[in-house]
Amino acid sequence: MDDALVTVNWPQAPVSEPESLLIGSTYQDIEAKADMVVTDASSWLFAGTGLTQGQQLPNVVVGEFDRYVPGAPGPTNLDVVAHSVVPNRGHNYSDVTWYAVDGGGGVFASGNASWIANLVDTTMVPPNVIPEPDPGVSTALLRVMENLYAVIGAGPASATQPSRGSWRQMYTGARVVQGIPSNAA
Repeated sequence: MDDALVTVNWPQAPVSEPESLLIGSTYQDIEAKADMVVTDASSWLFAGTGLTQGQQLPNVVVGEFDRYVPGAPGPTNLDVVAHSVVPNRGHNYSDVTWYAVDGGGGVFASGNASWIANLVDTTMVPPNVIPEPDPGVSTALLRVMENLYAVIGAGPASATQPSRGSWRQMYTGARVVQGIPSNAA
């Protein structure tokens, strides 16, 4: 068997690594139904969106969702720009995250599988495939993507939009040990 050709979930052999090492967040569950909550409206990702601190975007977190997990291996300079309670899944969270790699690019994670559906442009995708855009949601999320593409396209992203580790504000009971976040005792 050629390990390079094997398809598995991240923690399974032969990969045997958590996805948080690459994307900074970790799969949590499915069947989420929650609003996305903006927790860092000053982030460059939200520039020009008109979104404000604490603003809720209805029904953005639907279906599969991910979050930053303190204690999991991964970047310690990760920024959480939206931190949304997912009440129907044990009061878990969905996090929209960004981190920049020193001297290089960056990694953006939307925190949920429904993000793409909220970018709908009904001139390109018929409404029987993806529903109509949500007023006040689709336009804002499209602007986030424009901001992201502009920064990554100009590269290197770390030079203009470094990440600072704002996850600490969302997860105040966590600390960093040897560069890896861990749960506080």
